[in-house]
Amino acid sequence: MFKSFAAALSIFFSSIFSVTTPQTPTQNMNNPSIVKENTTITTSTNYFYYIDPTHIKCKVDIGDNRSIDTSNAKRNFYITHIQLTGSTCQIEDLSIQDNTLINDQENLEFTATLAGQCMDNQINFSAKKIIENVVIANGKMYKGKKEQKIGPLTLLNKYPSSYGTTGNGATQNSAINLNSKYKIALFTQDDNFLLKANDEKAIIYQIVDRNGNEIEEGNLQSLFIKSYNGLAIKIVDNNGTLHNEYTIDSPTVDGEFVLKSFDRAGEIPLKIKATIKVGEVIGEVSREFFVTVAQLPTISYDLMLSFDHDNLIIDKAEYLNYAILSPSTNNYIPADQIKSIQVESTTSNAVCVDENGNEVQNYTIPLSQIKNHGFFYVAGKKRGLASFKVTVDLQNGKRLTKFISTHVDYTYDNKIALEYAGTEYNKTSGFFIDTYTIKLKDTYYNGKILHVSAINPKIDYEYYYNHFFSTEFDHENPYVYYDGIDDGAQTGRLEGNETLGYTYFTSTRYELNKSIPNDDKLLILPNLQRNSTNYLGSWEIVDATDDNKLYLQQYFDVHEEGLSFVIGNEQRLNPIQDTFAAIFLDHRNGEYVIDNNQVQIKLYYPNFFAGKDIFIGAYVGDGVKREGNSFKRTLTGTALAQPELMKCNTSPCSQIVQLNFKDSNQHLELSRFGVRCKMDQARYYYFTPVSVPCASDITFGQVHTQKTNGNGDVKLCIYPEPAYKEVQEGNQTYRVQDGFEEVQPECTFTVSEEFPY
Repeated sequence: MFKSFAAALSIFFSSIFSVTTPQTPTQNMNNPSIVKENTTITTSTNYFYYIDPTHIKCKVDIGDNRSIDTSNAKRNFYITHIQLTGSTCQIEDLSIQDNTLINDQENLEFTATLAGQCMDNQINFSAKKIIENVVIANGKMYKGKKEQKIGPLTLLNKYPSSYGTTGNGATQNSAINLNSKYKIALFTQDDNFLLKANDEKAIIYQIVDRNGNEIEEGNLQSLFIKSYNGLAIKIVDNNGTLHNEYTIDSPTVDGEFVLKSFDRAGEIPLKIKATIKVGEVIGEVSREFFVTVAQLPTISYDLMLSFDHDNLIIDKAEYLNYAILSPSTNNYIPADQIKSIQVESTTSNAVCVDENGNEVQNYTIPLSQIKNHGFFYVAGKKRGLASFKVTVDLQNGKRLTKFISTHVDYTYDNKIALEYAGTEYNKTSGFFIDTYTIKLKDTYYNGKILHVSAINPKIDYEYYYNHFFSTEFDHENPYVYYDGIDDGAQTGRLEGNETLGYTYFTSTRYELNKSIPNDDKLLILPNLQRNSTNYLGSWEIVDATDDNKLYLQQYFDVHEEGLSFVIGNEQRLNPIQDTFAAIFLDHRNGEYVIDNNQVQIKLYYPNFFAGKDIFIGAYVGDGVKREGNSFKRTLTGTALAQPELMKCNTSPCSQIVQLNFKDSNQHLELSRFGVRCKMDQARYYYFTPVSVPCASDITFGQVHTQKTNGNGDVKLCIYPEPAYKEVQEGNQTYRVQDGFEEVQPECTFTVSEEFPY
């Protein structure tokens, strides 16, 4: 086994061809180098025979041409520079063209058209075979060609001094035009000679006399079909091979031949010629006809996704429905045009479920079960916004990709739901822009104002960033004003005061008097016991008192405790620039008119906020008719660029990895990340802060942290296995260490939740 793919690649190419300069698949590959070898193919089964006085059929042995077609290696064979010369006859045209693909063929059969009637008993053939080899490795294409001579070879006339034989002694020395006595009738199953682009059609023929009677079966000797435009139409033989000219030996007097069209519209001329025996004389009957190739409009398809319910229930498998439809015809795509279908959970609070009931991050439908519409099983694991990506690859190379999001909750009674519609990057402003749709079930609220807030949790910045790499902040920490889990003590309490017309809020967990009235907001979050829409959502803080109470603007005539909550505002300290950054909505006052039971909001944020958790709260109405909800959301920005990692051949092997966004080329700053790594050898690895050295031993001293610094950097530590060599001393052979094996890591990175609880 080779120690690295590079070594294997080198040996592969050195054995078959010289390698050109590595190129990416998108670069121009039209001029690869050619290695010329002075070799010839010896043959013994080469001959020709006359079809008629002006056409000959040739057969040449072209050797072994076994092709390779895998995902990372291909080998193709082509024939070119074809030359056919006779001693007395001049060759006018060949049915085979230069650069014809000859994969997996040992014999080459083709037809030659002579300049006039003449007789040759031997002709000379020569050509060049091009062997093209391609290997794709690590996103780079290695491509080369070698050239091999064929011939010159001598092809002998199979029936010397004769224009062929009919098999029963009649010769073809005097081909007579029999068009006045016989004709070729042509039909199709659908009564027209219209052929769609890139399609096939059978042409039915009959050889009849002038009275319409079929000739006797034994009288038809051969049938010759020719396309005058091989770029638009070719003839298909019984093996599926395509020809510009094709001869059917020993045909029936009524049969069919198949035409294959390509992406070239127009009326295409063709010729059909039958060789007929009349007594001892051979004659011909022929006709020309036209087939119209119609360029049909391209049919496009859309991927449609939907859920059966407005939200997912925690730990319950649900249907994610898909359909692949043409928007112009509303018809499903034919299933045989689908290559693969995959679903992937893009958030940590949801999973896909495979056919065995296992929870997985992504799932590909087995090939035998692919349909043009159906469903996946998915499940929510934790309350919050869940997103899924469905990817459909078509046989024509096109890819359909669509995202869908929904909320994971405790019940289906989700009166206000948030759906994520996607993220884009605005190059002019330098902001990421998230789009969300907030949906309401109650039609009563159409035309009313939905109040929306987007906040960052209030944080003790000094403690938080000083301990960013050394502490995993969890539900017990007092440094983030976020009390939002089910297995902890929910300390929030709401109590209405009808006399004052206010509602006040208390908590024993935080110093609420540090809140800033009219700037900070309170969002009540749902938990397993407390999730009524009457009090969920955002509340305006109008005062913070010394007795640790927050007075809220809206009046609520109920007493509730055991509430989960978060307190904060639009701003957050960016310690990299030592300034405050902010998120903001497209409606700065947060007021949206409800139309058709929904509103669409856009959230703007600079690069620093990617990888940070924010909260979106919404409410409509007040008093007993108030309804609201709150949602936690990790801002992800657009997709991360996947960095190219270096090979490792030391242990430990360390390298600095920088995570940047594809669209903006800015760093993922002070953020947690998710990662999946694969290597050509399965070896132990982990990530640690840049300032921390990789542990010398895999058993102790490691600091595992999947967080980037302000420059988007993190350190990757890999531990390759030792490599060994054999050393002989006298009669003894020893196996001694010879450095370490070479490992090539490949990792895929995603943005993760800041507060995963």
